[in-house]
Amino acid sequence: DLNITSDNSVVSLHEYGNAFGVIIKKFTKCSHRTEQEIVEDAMRSSSTPILRELQLPAVDYKNFSADLKVLKTPSSMASYHLKIVNGYERMSKGLILMQQLYTNPVNGAGGYTAYTTGKADVTNGYAHILVLLVKENVKFAPDEPGAPFTYRTKTASTTSK
Repeated sequence: DLNITSDNSVVSLHEYGNAFGVIIKKFTKCSHRTEQEIVEDAMRSSSTPILRELQLPAVDYKNFSADLKVLKTPSSMASYHLKIVNGYERMSKGLILMQQLYTNPVNGAGGYTAYTTGKADVTNGYAHILVLLVKENVKFAPDEPGAPFTYRTKTASTTSK
């Protein structure tokens, strides 16, 4: 169950973005290899022991999902927040199954499908949250935890000769 509030004010959305940003920061500092690095090494060497390293990012995604579940979420963000929570959970379960790529290829392939579907859901959820924050004119300073939710456009400067 999510922790949903009916407060959809700019202040509430700003607090949500900053609280979410704290969780992002917590889980982007990892001391292990990424799942991409692990799978690439395992594919090169056909190594089941290397695939066992997927347990570490799987635990991170499961914990990330658990932390997001308790985050106070404005109701306007709830469906996208849930998509992210479930996506990280699916990524975690997918990585666990991917450890079986060489011992049980059907489960391993199913894990890969779950992982990629979860990752797409997470990406989609983040994109929608960003759109809603921009639409509501919620802004974060570069040093705020919610800064990852700041949409910045790059402007190209043109010079005439």
